[in-house]
Amino acid sequence: MKINLKSINLNYLIILDALLEERQVTAAAIKLKLKQPTVSNILKQLRLIFEDELLSLGQSKRMTLTQKARSLRLPVKKVISELEDIFQSEKFTPLNTKIIFTLAMSDYISLIVLKKLMMKLSKNYPNIKLNIIPFNDIKTFEEFENRNLDLLIGNLKNPSKQFKIYKLFTDRYVCIADKNHPGFQKSKLTFNTLKDYPYLMTTIQQSINDFSVHNAMKKFHFEKIPTIKINNIPLALNIIAVTEYYSIVPKIIASMYADKQKLTYKNFTWDIPELPIYMYWKPVDNEDTAHIWLRDLICKNIQKI
Repeated sequence: MKINLKSINLNYLIILDALLEERQVTAAAIKLKLKQPTVSNILKQLRLIFEDELLSLGQSKRMTLTQKARSLRLPVKKVISELEDIFQSEKFTPLNTKIIFTLAMSDYISLIVLKKLMMKLSKNYPNIKLNIIPFNDIKTFEEFENRNLDLLIGNLKNPSKQFKIYKLFTDRYVCIADKNHPGFQKSKLTFNTLKDYPYLMTTIQQSINDFSVHNAMKKFHFEKIPTIKINNIPLALNIIAVTEYYSIVPKIIASMYADKQKLTYKNFTWDIPELPIYMYWKPVDNEDTAHIWLRDLICKNIQKI
């Protein structure tokens, strides 16, 4: 059905966006600071316009988005963003604009990226703020949208084609232990060397590349059961520095901590998959000036590693 745009109030887009995000009339009304009957009446009009329920009662007696509504989420956000750009008088300038970016990343990525990035922001762009959430909380594009993320930095397994993706860098795994660890005194690291010593697993190996390290070990019939599992890499390295534990960590992390903690690390003599790290974002943000600036800033900081 062809719709006469002259008959549609542009404010309906804002209300539609809130309904699609909140999935509830009351919550959308609260978000928009409108009365519930007003939002309810507009939802009725939107249903007539789209010839679709948009919100329907699911099996769990909670409102869910129809297929049509799900297909509208990105286009609606994109149109609103473009309209804001048209009517927004103030252009983004990193020196003056006050803005908060929300990023998802693992502690591994945080250790590599955040320090230099925050130093740059605090020194040169004090009005730019960051909100960091755990990488493992985000697994799908829908979760990415629901958390209102600007960027996710990491390695998603089978990422949605809806993401815009850019490869930041490639790391690789190394084996790390105390500098005086008896198993690390020889020039080459072998399975026979490691089998007699306790193994400490860090979270990075559980959340990225689908256990790539351990799958590679199995090919060589070396299945080492970790004695300890720790979700904090600095803490894991502190333990390694005073024990005969060894661990497997990304090389960039190993190089950052080796001298500080009196640790040593060695490359594997068997084939271990590399660890590519990507930056993911929504298509609607692709041409956004502030978003482009942030992505460029992260890329420049990564190049200095």
